[in-house]
Amino acid sequence: MDVSPLISEHVIAQNIGIEKCDDYEIHYLYETHWRSPAQGPIVVYFPEKQTAFSSHYIPSPGLADRHSADFDPMARAITSNRWSNDRFLISKGGIRCNNPSISGLASIVARLFNTDGFERVFQPCQPPFIRWENLRLVEVPVPAGLSDYCDALKGKYLNGFVEAKWYEIEQGSVQDAIMGKRHPWWPNQFLEILRHPQVAHDFRYGDVDVDCLALVENWIHHSPFLLTGFFQQILCYGGAYSHYDSSSEAIAEALRLADGVFADFGSTYKDIELHVCNKPWCDRFYDVAWDHTWIIFSASMRQLTIILASDTD
Repeated sequence: MDVSPLISEHVIAQNIGIEKCDDYEIHYLYETHWRSPAQGPIVVYFPEKQTAFSSHYIPSPGLADRHSADFDPMARAITSNRWSNDRFLISKGGIRCNNPSISGLASIVARLFNTDGFERVFQPCQPPFIRWENLRLVEVPVPAGLSDYCDALKGKYLNGFVEAKWYEIEQGSVQDAIMGKRHPWWPNQFLEILRHPQVAHDFRYGDVDVDCLALVENWIHHSPFLLTGFFQQILCYGGAYSHYDSSSEAIAEALRLADGVFADFGSTYKDIELHVCNKPWCDRFYDVAWDHTWIIFSASMRQLTIILASDTD
């Protein structure tokens, strides 16, 4: 079974769809604007375990139509809904289904899990290529605004550290496809970013706590309208041994530094995503009360910024 379009970099001429389902993803080929699955390979990928399984999908519109050449009396109902006419059939060629939308394929995979039929239909394969771990990153110097802010925060986190990395993302449709694999409520993207070999090397941490990073409750999404206030607040609150300074001068200085960070991103309120985690997911954090992971992403700027900080008393 050839699943190379899904597990290699040669996807430029292919349309790859990704459907998020509980703790796994379904990667598949599609042809239409509505991303209806096309005939071809499908890969079910488990990001936390980094394991993948493949099969083949065969659209069969007339599977439940007695007047169609696709009809097969052995086809089974996809769901327990007795009003649904959705049918599927496992054949030598793969999975046949009469539901043209991704909901049909997703329901079949879920049913195979629930009936212990998954391993009889899907075979182990390499993980799909469209993962953040495969993003091509080029580290560039941290711009002045963010650098000044980090220096100020280091002055607050007296027993800890503050580190920032600024990456540019290489051009290319493959990289665009990887960047498209994001959603504020899909924590797997953060797991994949922080599992990226270059990121792990640059920040000098070992194994990551997969369960921690993959839990959606551990991540907070902020719009660009809140970016300046967020950075100002963190600086004003201080660290373990630097007290909160509520003076107008301190608040104004924190705002100036936070504005400098916002200026590094073009001071735009469009296409900037800030994601925050305050959990100790790797061995660099002190696990007290000042653990920070900030991921800032801009698709239009092709830019990824990661900031790690921690302090202890």
